Amino acid sequence: MKLLISLVVLLVVIGSTNACDTYGQKCVKVGSPCPNPSVDPFTTCEEGSFCYYGKSPTSTSSGNCTAFAVVGEYCDGSQTSNTICAPGLSCYTGSDSPNTCQFGDYAAIGESCDSSFSCINNNDCVNGKCQLRAAANGKCNDAWSDCAFGYSCNTTSNACIPTLTSGAACNVPGLTQARCAVGLVCSPVTTERLNYTCVPVNSKGPGAACASQVASFSLDGSFPSLECDVSQSLLCLLNNGNYTCQTPPAVSTGNCSATACQSGSTEFCSCPVDSWTGTCTQYNTLGADCSKAFNALAKCAVDNKCQIYAGSPNYKSCIYQHCSSDMCGGDACVPTSSNQGCGESQYAGCHSYSSSSFVRPTTIFIALIALLLSLI
Repeated sequence: MKLLISLVVLLVVIGSTNACDTYGQKCVKVGSPCPNPSVDPFTTCEEGSFCYYGKSPTSTSSGNCTAFAVVGEYCDGSQTSNTICAPGLSCYTGSDSPNTCQFGDYAAIGESCDSSFSCINNNDCVNGKCQLRAAANGKCNDAWSDCAFGYSCNTTSNACIPTLTSGAACNVPGLTQARCAVGLVCSPVTTERLNYTCVPVNSKGPGAACASQVASFSLDGSFPSLECDVSQSLLCLLNNGNYTCQTPPAVSTGNCSATACQSGSTEFCSCPVDSWTGTCTQYNTLGADCSKAFNALAKCAVDNKCQIYAGSPNYKSCIYQHCSSDMCGGDACVPTSSNQGCGESQYAGCHSYSSSSFVRPTTIFIALIALLLSLI
């Protein structure tokens, strides 16, 4: 998830003809009034803050720009309060201390942890390492969350089994639930989609059969299961009833807020600040630079044994701890024109927000919180 921007389609519609997917933003400082996006989609709070609309907002309520809570700061666990944790943080609600914002749900089996709050899927933190929770009685129940790197869960036998290597048959009904290893993707051999094998991500050429359409993607804490070679500007798209690796159609022209983008699966309508005249933009910048960044991230994840398909890819996750240079200097696969938010275009996982250590509040802090709450 991006800290302040996203390629997730907003589709805020004002009037009957406006169809912008993203809006250029005027940035408002913390403490200043902020409009509801249904009234004014062109104004947003500055980086590190959000618009708090009050406890009982209406669909048109305005609010005030409020700073996100960072590591160690109080939160009440509600997404409608004025104490929301910054993106990438979760509200720790341990019974032994006040609620505080912490990094959580990021450590896979065998990875380092500060507490059980660090471990994915409610697993246990024992001697600084995540291990399968005692309540599971040694049985996994999630494809990736309950197994160490190099393994996935056979949810029929509830046992972790080795992941498949390149060229191995995959997706074979009734034979195995083994999954392709990190860095590989299960892809059909032909367009009939009867037989599948594990192939390296970002590898298939023009016209090759592929499994599913991935029309847009980012390199935020993981890499998508792309089969087609983006260095050749290819995506897996549906054509004449078959999914094959193809060059996306040319970007639509004209005012897309009035007519909509024609290739809706691969492009979005971007409107500049205070304008309803939109321009169609391809979701991803394909080509050599994107492919290089994609491959570098995949190699880094494999080299550092990051179990990327589980948990939350925040600052303390394996992939951000080891591979941040491949994600935090700007995503080569995302067009710069998509950054219409406020502040730098960075993923939430690029931000430490504070000390990287787990903060367990002291008794003095507990007393201070209690005093402040008694005065409200």
